[in-house]
Amino acid sequence: MVTDELDKIQEDFTGEDLKNMRLTSGKTMQVMADHVEVHRHTYGNYESGVSLIPLSYLLKWAKLCGMNCDSIYNYAAQCRKIVNEQQLIRPRKKRTDDKEAEEKLAPEKNKGTDNEEFES
Repeated sequence: MVTDELDKIQEDFTGEDLKNMRLTSGKTMQVMADHVEVHRHTYGNYESGVSLIPLSYLLKWAKLCGMNCDSIYNYAAQCRKIVNEQQLIRPRKKRTDDKEAEEKLAPEKNKGTDNEEFES
């Protein structure tokens, strides 16, 4: 049961949640990184969502910031609720699929390569 709850915390806890936890506790990114012996850049990847936050690190940071597992989960849930209610999430730009982009560029790539030059 506890393992399931910890897995849920790790799945649900975002980089933005980590950043909010750090800011509300008055810690710097460097302090957080040093606490788990990673580079500040690596820590930044956790906050920005580039890398998955290891549960062991999350628990150490929670303790550093004066939180327990319940408060981590509840805090993250509160933040998500506020963000959703106030529509604080910026809309993401639509990305063109790489294949679609290649298909769009394909006619341009083939310009001037008619088979006429190969005919004798």
